[in-house]
Amino acid sequence: MQKTCRWCQLGFEVTEEDRAFYAKQRVGEPSLCVECRQQRRAAFRNERKLHRRKCDRTGESMISIYAAEVPFKVYKPAVWWSDQWDPLDYGRDYDFSRTFFEQYRELQAEVPRLALYQKNVENAEFTNHTMDLKNGYLCVDVGMSEDVCYSNWIMDCRDVVDCYQMESSELCYESLYAVDNYNCVGLYLSDRNRDSAFLYDCNDCSDCYMSWNLRKKRFCIENKQYSEEEYRARMKEIDLGSYKVFEQERLKFAQHLERSGIRCDQHLVSSEDSAGDLIYQCKNVNESFEVINSQDCRYCYLTGYAVDCMDVFQSAIACERQYECHGCNRSKFVTGCSISYDCAECYYCEMCHNSRDLLGCIGLRHKQYCILNKQYSESDYRELAGKIFQQMKRDGEWGEFFPPELSPFAYNETVAMDYYPLSRVEAEARGWKWRAEDDVREAVAGAEIPDHIDDCDQSLCSKVMVCAVTGRPFKITELEFKICKKMAVPLPRKCPDQRYRERMALRNPWKLFERKCGKCAAEVRSSFAKNAPQTVYCEQCYLAEVY
Repeated sequence: MQKTCRWCQLGFEVTEEDRAFYAKQRVGEPSLCVECRQQRRAAFRNERKLHRRKCDRTGESMISIYAAEVPFKVYKPAVWWSDQWDPLDYGRDYDFSRTFFEQYRELQAEVPRLALYQKNVENAEFTNHTMDLKNGYLCVDVGMSEDVCYSNWIMDCRDVVDCYQMESSELCYESLYAVDNYNCVGLYLSDRNRDSAFLYDCNDCSDCYMSWNLRKKRFCIENKQYSEEEYRARMKEIDLGSYKVFEQERLKFAQHLERSGIRCDQHLVSSEDSAGDLIYQCKNVNESFEVINSQDCRYCYLTGYAVDCMDVFQSAIACERQYECHGCNRSKFVTGCSISYDCAECYYCEMCHNSRDLLGCIGLRHKQYCILNKQYSESDYRELAGKIFQQMKRDGEWGEFFPPELSPFAYNETVAMDYYPLSRVEAEARGWKWRAEDDVREAVAGAEIPDHIDDCDQSLCSKVMVCAVTGRPFKITELEFKICKKMAVPLPRKCPDQRYRERMALRNPWKLFERKCGKCAAEVRSSFAKNAPQTVYCEQCYLAEVY
């Protein structure tokens, strides 16, 4: 069945498989297309825009994802998780003369919010969504790691700078989508490599440079085999410790890939009956992107260990029957929830943990049978919740994620801006807020950085640099300096935000396009657009070429 998205006015399909899930979840068909639904969820997640402000409970200075001017209270993590306050104190009766979302918005303005999502971190004040991290700076979604800065989605790693989606790796710089690598620079979709640089889709390689689509190789440069003696002699001529040389080699690698590298239409690893991109160990996971170890899921993004979920963003670990949810780890049978862990049978809740049978609640922990943060008996809860569900259906709210005006963040603070960039006019026309940033580009002159890392000393960490692209000031941290020295790579000339934007630009969109295999001309669906210049093969041709 074809429908028209009420935001972008484009047509989208509702399949029989979709309808079966909606029936199980007891929700109606969505009013937005797949992309607009994901954009709406992403606009509720601020990962990297951190602010200095005071804790509204203690008055202490702290780092927070909420700016000082936001219209609600914000507590530092130690206070928010403590018993110094009770979220039930903000409970209120439900008013059937008003809409659910209207009343929920008033509750949002009262319940204190958590400044940062951190657990068991040491020397990692400027991090978010981090757990078991020692020594971190401006990194997000990092766990069981040490010495990580300016990186996202890092698990079980050490000495990592400017990376994205890395696991079980050490000494890695400017790399993305890579697992089990050691002492590597500039990797992309490459696993189990050692002492290598500028590799695309290379696995189980060692001492390889500027190559693509290799398997179990050693001493290769630009996909050409050398002896060990020849390789080492050639590599002595390429000094990546020089910023000038590093940038020249990075550009050369990008040009090689555009001309010679082969891409598979969809990056599916050990998966069956699945479609999307960057899907690993999955079964029947479709129209989804960056998903691992999941089954029977559809329209899911950055999700792992999920079963029977639809329209989910950033949920992981023992997730089941989630719909229109964001960041609900270890939660089951939940609808319309945001960053609520270890919950079950909850609806339209934020920051609720270890709870079940909640509707429209914020900040509750170890609670059951609550509506708008007010406690009820089981029978009263079920009766009232049933009536509210019916009202929400009549008002067109039931089954839809929170509307834009309920996001606690400005649109340009959220990850939605990374995937679905909008101008201020476009964002505000949709109902999202916008935050004007201070322009400090002319505030400092900026220190000069020597071309070679060997000529840099730690005194640079006390100086202010100016981004070569944006003109904004930034500093070299001692952690970053230490790792760059250890890896013999140059210090950056661009601010962290610019480096992040350039790293994200290397990723493909979360969308499948119709195109033809570059070898056999078979019709395929791929995250590479029809007119994209890269060489894209169907899976059969790709495997025949690479293996």
